[in-house]
Amino acid sequence: MLTVSSAAAKIELGIVLRTLKLTTSEWGYKLVDTPSVEYPKINNARTRRLAEGEIEKILNYISNPQTITIAQSAIETAMRRNEILNICSSLIDWSKHTLNMSNTKTYAARTIPLTNKAISLFHSMTVYSGGNYFSIKADSVSQAFKRACDKADVTNLRFHDLRHEATTRFFEMGLNVMEVATITGHKDLKMLQRYTHLRAEDLAKKLG
Repeated sequence: MLTVSSAAAKIELGIVLRTLKLTTSEWGYKLVDTPSVEYPKINNARTRRLAEGEIEKILNYISNPQTITIAQSAIETAMRRNEILNICSSLIDWSKHTLNMSNTKTYAARTIPLTNKAISLFHSMTVYSGGNYFSIKADSVSQAFKRACDKADVTNLRFHDLRHEATTRFFEMGLNVMEVATITGHKDLKMLQRYTHLRAEDLAKKLG
């Protein structure tokens, strides 16, 4: 028996329903009865977090210094890949340890607080013409990360999972939901919950 994912089923079902609608509304055919169909629910939420030592193993297999810094920046800032690639020196307020980001996925500008490690990373970077730090393409970053994961025998880890990791770490530091949303740029707090997976053992330490 052939099985497909919920996403694939939703696409195929949509084609069928649009065809039926076209048949009745545009071509004038009369259907005796059209069944009421509920689309399958899609759950793409990921819970993958970095295990101890994984990121170090992965970075050892990345040769491009820019890609290494991009990966480290993702963990420190919870920024998306394309947002990191758009960072330039003029956007950083070195005295306030903040990054003023206007080119975001949601088109809403936000000011991102930077950790000491993030500040050190950008201080050490070469500044290219226009003040840009990165000249590498987005797809090249993801491909290099995937190759490094394969070489390091790290499975089921995507570059975007680093944003997930960073977001969860912010909660582990004690930041509340609104504080984390200010950093990550999430408008829907329910969506933010998808990125939050606290380790039970870490919570146990807090409980004493």
